[in-house]
Amino acid sequence: MRFFLILLVAVVNIASADHHGDHKALGAHVHGHMSFSVAVDGNTVGLELDGPSEGILGFEHAPKSAAERKIWEDFEKKWKEEVIALFALSKELGCVQEKDAQAKLEVEGKHADLEAQASLKCAQSPSGTKAQLLMLKSYKGLKELEVNVLTDKGATKTILKGNAKVEIQL
Repeated sequence: MRFFLILLVAVVNIASADHHGDHKALGAHVHGHMSFSVAVDGNTVGLELDGPSEGILGFEHAPKSAAERKIWEDFEKKWKEEVIALFALSKELGCVQEKDAQAKLEVEGKHADLEAQASLKCAQSPSGTKAQLLMLKSYKGLKELEVNVLTDKGATKTILKGNAKVEIQL
């Protein structure tokens, strides 16, 4: 699975270079914009979220106050234990979250990026099915989500805006 996620990141970076031009290479940092990548490999689904922390957390630095620490801890817990609440697949697929989820803040100067990875193991392959993406609805600071999907059928990239729940094709 780790190889598949590395391959997904490579595909996403190539696709993003086209969308962002030279800005991606310079470390473009656009508030309210995040990248969400989904890789389906047989019965395993890899998920990755990356972008400025402000869109999810409402702040862009290491948590300083008790309130900011709680916001970070709540997100971290949800991502590590309940990512299916943000990325919902059909219950008939029998997907459960693996215990390998990670979420971290990368702070550099006045900017902080949120990086998170998780994986799901399903009884049936989710390739060709639809998933509900609830992040835009759950996090009001998130204005635009670049969704990259890699399956055995190919790769797609979609830019989502707004705050509704969105259905994506796997």
